Amino acid sequence: MAVQIAFPRQHIVFDTVLEEFVGDIAWLWIPFILFLLLANVVTLSITLRPLRLAAEEASQIEPSSMTNRLTEGRMPNDVLALVRSVNGALDRLQIGFLAMDQFAGHLAHELRTPLAIAKARVALLPHSAARDIEADFVGMERVITQLVDRVRVGTIHYEAQDLVDLGELSSTVARFMAPMVVQAGRRLELDTPDTPVVVAGAYDYLFRALRNLIENAIRHSPPGGLVSLDVFKAGISVKDQGCGFAASRLEGDQLMTEQGDRAEGLGLGLKIVSETMIAHNGRLLLSNRDKRGACATMMFGALS
Repeated sequence: MAVQIAFPRQHIVFDTVLEEFVGDIAWLWIPFILFLLLANVVTLSITLRPLRLAAEEASQIEPSSMTNRLTEGRMPNDVLALVRSVNGALDRLQIGFLAMDQFAGHLAHELRTPLAIAKARVALLPHSAARDIEADFVGMERVITQLVDRVRVGTIHYEAQDLVDLGELSSTVARFMAPMVVQAGRRLELDTPDTPVVVAGAYDYLFRALRNLIENAIRHSPPGGLVSLDVFKAGISVKDQGCGFAASRLEGDQLMTEQGDRAEGLGLGLKIVSETMIAHNGRLLLSNRDKRGACATMMFGALS
């Protein structure tokens, strides 16, 4: 028995045209589609390039570079409003940092002036107890100075062209600290290299950081003890002949959590130095000497 199946003529024509299209023309669409995909990828990459640059600029903004802003040029219109809002927020933050710095300066003046007057009056008293009170005033003045420095250290700003010669800095600080060293009955020596050691940084903040290290060494050195100030190609080290740092102080993050620099006090001095060095892409290294004493090193990460 034979079975015949009939199809409409239009179906046969359609199938024939489709077969010819696939065999002769459709393969031309494959490279065209690939080209479209590649064009979309390139276009998307070019469009997002300003966003990647803005992300890199944002990652580099720190308290030491508060004047930096995100680039608004060639930014897509849909994102430009967001970038401008971020720059506006940075402007307000900078104003806040400057206001805090000014407040710290006013606070220092308001507190130091009455302290200086009180110290002068106590110095005129003949009683021996007046000397103890005078020493207490000196301690109060040091704490006030450290509190002000602690506020200011969060607003450190310097440019790449702000260069500091560590040898010259150390000499200046040594001369500044000489009266205190003599009054405390200690000795101070300075060793600097023949060639300049230059870093990019904020001179005043590095001055105060080094001063804090020397003050710490003087307080913990025995009478007649020697405080050594050494400048080398990677930074500055301050060594003393005191009791050294506690073991917990030398471990990891204990620098920012311990209460005292060694055995007493608020521990503000080393915290100020540590944060100052972090702002200068460096770090503060603490160690104990082999025989007796401590060593605090201001290590700079990028020397010029």
